[in-house]
Amino acid sequence: MAKNVDTGSNNATMSSAQRGVDVFNAALDASSEGYQAKVGRATTTTDFKSAFAPIVKYAPLMNEFLDYVINKLVFQVVEAKMYNNKYSLLKREGFPLGTDYEYQYINPAEGRAYSIALGDTLLNRKKPDVKVQYFRRNREEQFWVTIPQPLLQGAFTTWEQLDDFVQGAIRTLYSGNEISEQNLVKFLLVESVNQNIIKTMQIDFDLESDANQAGKNLIKASRRLALDFTFPSSAYNNYQEYAAAQGIDDPTPAITWVENEDVVIFITSEALVNTEVETLAGAFNLNETEFKQKIVPVDRFSYFDKSKQQEVTNDNIIAIVADRKAFEYRDNFMQASDFFNSAGLYRNHYLTVFQTYAVNTCANAIALVKRQ
Repeated sequence: MAKNVDTGSNNATMSSAQRGVDVFNAALDASSEGYQAKVGRATTTTDFKSAFAPIVKYAPLMNEFLDYVINKLVFQVVEAKMYNNKYSLLKREGFPLGTDYEYQYINPAEGRAYSIALGDTLLNRKKPDVKVQYFRRNREEQFWVTIPQPLLQGAFTTWEQLDDFVQGAIRTLYSGNEISEQNLVKFLLVESVNQNIIKTMQIDFDLESDANQAGKNLIKASRRLALDFTFPSSAYNNYQEYAAAQGIDDPTPAITWVENEDVVIFITSEALVNTEVETLAGAFNLNETEFKQKIVPVDRFSYFDKSKQQEVTNDNIIAIVADRKAFEYRDNFMQASDFFNSAGLYRNHYLTVFQTYAVNTCANAIALVKRQ
């Protein structure tokens, strides 16, 4: 029944009171026979206190009502909206089993000179040049909110207030995860540069001295990358250096390329507003409409480090031009649950999220940074 309840605040044709009534009736439809025997159906003209009296009076009915509102309604909406952040284009298919996954990239085969004598090598084997990376689950986070039952019962006095509660619960859990998820993607971007996981290209970019020239320099560098990215090369990925840092003996380069339509550009808002978007789009042989789908504005290349309770910022980064496979995150586990404390008369609601965030060094990615 929950799928028929519209909890969206953008529905201008439906009043807050009507949404509250719909939630109330949907909970009734999904309830037990005992609940239905004591609680009647409502309309916007029904007196709220009379309709809600049986639920407030009997704790089992209140528990059943809240179980529906939180677990069946709120979390369904949260789940549907879970990943609509600014960087959701990086989300890949999840892997619910295990904590690690293996990424393999196979280098193009190398040719050899032909000779009729090669027939003698028919049964010989040539192993493919496989580059392997292992990514481990690195996000285990839980969001929770406590709702005191006496306070809750006192707060429900109108259909509008019931709707406010539902909308508030959705915003609290959804926004918390949304902000955290977005922060972790920014962590990937910033630390990929700070830790030399991807390569960098320095350009002259001084908006204060000459914003027009800075924009031209950005376009020129982007045009070069747009052209060079399409050619097989090891110059625009960092696999060899990264593999050596991970202790792999004598790693050979990865030969990669990417077409312009699969490129994504993370760029600071400051740089974007000082650059002709149409000209920048032309550098990638895309029209302005197509190009805007590839651009991801970034307020600043920064993230909040919870362990140190401080912001980590790299203001030298202007943009990151990359194969869309270079950065990714995947779902591992998500669960909504709750717990009612009878002694304290409060209910805790939990949203637990496990994910894996990774940088794929077998993909083209170049950070354009200010020349020092």
